[in-house]
Amino acid sequence: MATAILSHNGQLALPPEIQERLGIQQGDEVELRVEDDGSVRMQRKIRSDDIDRYLALGYGTYDGLSEEDANEVEAIALDRKNFRTRTIDV
Repeated sequence: MATAILSHNGQLALPPEIQERLGIQQGDEVELRVEDDGSVRMQRKIRSDDIDRYLALGYGTYDGLSEEDANEVEAIALDRKNFRTRTIDV
């Protein structure tokens, strides 16, 4: 278990092992949710490189994303891929 200290202005510095486990980088947005039992769930939000990785590789690994967000990454990537390959009749 890792710990963090809340600063006077409400900021937390996440320990490196937590950042690595969640795939969090400087500037990433994270979503915090307080569960019914009082625990806090944290996950990172979708980044454009998640979508780029999916387009480049055809699949992705989404450390720190919920299953719902990972599915959204795949849907966005597929929309982008389909958009790029559309032909337009004129």
